[in-house]
Amino acid sequence: MANQSGVVTRKGQVTIPAEMRRALNINEGDVVAFQVIDGRLVIERGEDLARRSAGMLAQYAIDPPPSAEELRELAAEAWAEDAMRRMGG
Repeated sequence: MANQSGVVTRKGQVTIPAEMRRALNINEGDVVAFQVIDGRLVIERGEDLARRSAGMLAQYAIDPPPSAEELRELAAEAWAEDAMRRMGG
């Protein structure tokens, strides 16, 4: 595939050339991930990033997940602990 160039708009947007979108199966509404590696901008399909990071947070999973009320209680506890820490308590 030949190198192609684009123009950055005032909003920082660049169009990914159609040939490259087809090659990567990137469609309207898809998520893409950006990384700078060795001074180069790398664009990947978002699902590729998700697949590579799948399971990273599994150790933090709670089974069964907390209810909305339990989440509210956990948040209130965290806020109270933070307030106490800020007050030196």
